[in-house]
Amino acid sequence: SYLRQYAKQFVTPIIHQLIDDPPAQTVFKSLEVLAKITVPVDGESGPQISSSSDSHLSLGSKTSVDSKSEDMELTKSPLTEEDITFALGTLTPAQSKCRSRDRSMFAASIQLYASNHQLLGDLSRAVQIMCTLQPPEFVFASLAVELDIFIRKSAIRKRKVAEEQKIPEDKLEQPFSIDLRFVSTFVQQMCYVLLNSDETKSLRRLLQDCIGRRDLENERDQRRTRLFQILLHSFSHNLVSSVSLCLWAGAYRSAASFLQFIDPLDIDLVCLLEIDKMIEMLERPLFRHLHLRMLENDRDPTAEGSGAMLFKTLKLILMIVPQSSCYKILRDRLVTTSRYRQSALAAGPWVKQRASLNDTPVFVQRVLHVRNLHCKATWEKIRSESLETPNVEDHNFVEDEGADKRAWLGYKSKEEEVATKARFQADKRLVTSLTIEEVKDSYEDLSKMEGAPSKKYALNKEEGKKMEQTNSAKQQGSEEEWKAFWTNAAGNEELQSQDANQ
Repeated sequence: SYLRQYAKQFVTPIIHQLIDDPPAQTVFKSLEVLAKITVPVDGESGPQISSSSDSHLSLGSKTSVDSKSEDMELTKSPLTEEDITFALGTLTPAQSKCRSRDRSMFAASIQLYASNHQLLGDLSRAVQIMCTLQPPEFVFASLAVELDIFIRKSAIRKRKVAEEQKIPEDKLEQPFSIDLRFVSTFVQQMCYVLLNSDETKSLRRLLQDCIGRRDLENERDQRRTRLFQILLHSFSHNLVSSVSLCLWAGAYRSAASFLQFIDPLDIDLVCLLEIDKMIEMLERPLFRHLHLRMLENDRDPTAEGSGAMLFKTLKLILMIVPQSSCYKILRDRLVTTSRYRQSALAAGPWVKQRASLNDTPVFVQRVLHVRNLHCKATWEKIRSESLETPNVEDHNFVEDEGADKRAWLGYKSKEEEVATKARFQADKRLVTSLTIEEVKDSYEDLSKMEGAPSKKYALNKEEGKKMEQTNSAKQQGSEEEWKAFWTNAAGNEELQSQDANQ
């Protein structure tokens, strides 16, 4: 172990050794060194949970930004340093001695993966190693807190750059949606490790039914509830991870509540694939207690951990997924218990849940707040990549219906179009009137025109007969001439033939 001032100098260089995708043994040794040098030495004060950098971004208070960052703040944030210390009170003294003095190691890890997204495929292995070297409760709480700090810092930084360059935030080289997508992938890997790894078995036992079967009079249950709030604060960046955590912790009513208000932009191909994996995981022995929970007789069907709320949550998931093999698996599971659930709900009256145990609005508001943030960033990204220009509302603008037609015809304005049409009508009337006058003068007063012919021809009957007789005589004479010609021609041919015979 090193003192704080010395250990801080080695955290970032050791973390950055993971950039070149080293072998598993190198990764393990690097994280082991970090775990040892960040543990408090003898004589040093106890572990301080706060991060070693950016202490001004205290999680329990508002960040020092302008009013535009109000959407990044919560009215009641569970991530205060006192709450984190209280939640980690479940650790034994031996486990507390193994945890780091601060979260600088986890902050550096998040910065590494945020700058090198190609390493996210091996993130689950690194988290498993961290849980081997330090208590998994401390690892997951630290990662959740540092992810919240990372996304708040990113929002503030992007907003300042956009204001300096005087451009919209979605037009930046790396918009805010990229960081949100990175945090969503990071949380997905954390959820996978939480529910599937042997290294997190103690954390799973601590979180199991911490909301559905809790008693706030028990201090341990209060610490478990606070730890669930801390994890849900960051797991909200991934919808399926939020549902998985709520199902494991028994917060069925919270899961059903925010699934009812899901945004269509949240349902994409990646989300549907994650839901398919979650449904397959629900059929494993790990979640066998959920199958039996739906058959229990509830004292209050509206309680967080009731079988009725679990049944409702699974029905909502069934309505989201398309009809595939996972759909059939979940449908068959619900059909076997649907008849019992109907009879159980009709058998009331029920005992109402105590108001002191109802933290559902706190959980639901956090998830809906983060999902709205993701959907807003997704929509801005879609608009920035499309060819459509954003609409600027102008209440004094009056739409001109014929503007497109005039532009296509080549008119500059409506006045020019009206003037051109009036001139065309005037020219048309002028041409029509001139044409009619010329026709009247030409045909009705033809005899009065200068140079017009005035001879009249008249043929009587006698002249007509004489002409007919003359024409007939000429025709008969021509016929006689042709007969004589052909007669002479035949005689000449006979004489020539006789001479030839002689």
